[in-house]
Amino acid sequence: MKTLRIFGILGLPLFAQLAVADGWIAYNDCVDTEPESTPANATNFGLGRSYLGDGNSGNLIDFESGADTGVTVTFIENLSSGNTINWAQDFADFTPGTDAAEIFGGKLNLTGNMSYNDAPGWSLDLTIRNLDPNVSYTFAATVHRSGGSEYAARVTNWTLNDTDSATYASSTGALKVSETSAEFSTGDNVDGLVARWTDIRAGADGTFSLRTTHGIGNAAGGIEGADDYRGYGGGLFMLMAQPRETPFIITSITYDDDLKSAIITWVNRSGQAYAIEASDDLVTWDALEGNPVITGDTASFTETEIEAPGGRRFYRLREL
Repeated sequence: MKTLRIFGILGLPLFAQLAVADGWIAYNDCVDTEPESTPANATNFGLGRSYLGDGNSGNLIDFESGADTGVTVTFIENLSSGNTINWAQDFADFTPGTDAAEIFGGKLNLTGNMSYNDAPGWSLDLTIRNLDPNVSYTFAATVHRSGGSEYAARVTNWTLNDTDSATYASSTGALKVSETSAEFSTGDNVDGLVARWTDIRAGADGTFSLRTTHGIGNAAGGIEGADDYRGYGGGLFMLMAQPRETPFIITSITYDDDLKSAIITWVNRSGQAYAIEASDDLVTWDALEGNPVITGDTASFTETEIEAPGGRRFYRLREL
């Protein structure tokens, strides 16, 4: 009798954009003033008058491996009146040990900023798409005009939008307007303050966005005395796919030759739905009908009446 050989494959979720497993980190320099010194795995998406860079939209790159994350970022300027946002190459640096220095120092060129429209009411949207709804993300951003105390009233409001959930984690020196909004001076940000959120869940559409604008004013919960429109749209940002605590792995596959059945077992993630697929040649995959049996941290599925030409059978899982 020919023995049936069973193989397990961990299948990534069927999102074409998921080229990298969770746990990656990406950096973007919106105002790259020294392209020749920028790490190959950093991106330069941004906009503004005199802008030089990779364009206002594109995919982020895993900083460690250089792999395409499949996650797309897009900047869109919302005009008020007067001049559009400027792409400025003003020198900037952060005090060592501050949040901005720790996150971006040694990775990106800290100089430069995307500035502002010349009237109140402007904003700049950074939309991030093609995120995995099953993964939590950390996002951090900052900018520093380096104008000294005379520019201290130039404040940026950072507001996170379109998330299912997120945890506020901005620098201690930033003003917390709400769980999804922070303000601090970006005209004089030598203290290296950042707007940051952890445990961001993008929801089923795989999208969230960040809006930057000038200070919203004390009456609306913003910083008192902030300039009416002078604030900076951005300079640097980081996005990290947080490693998931529970690994998505097949732990065992047991074949019963008498019953012609196979039991596939894997680590269950609470609340997660799964699809199981089988193949005899690793080319054509068929979805198996039926629901897995879930018991606490373990999930399993049994395929019966197996007929596999060549004596081989392959299985893979994907999260729905």
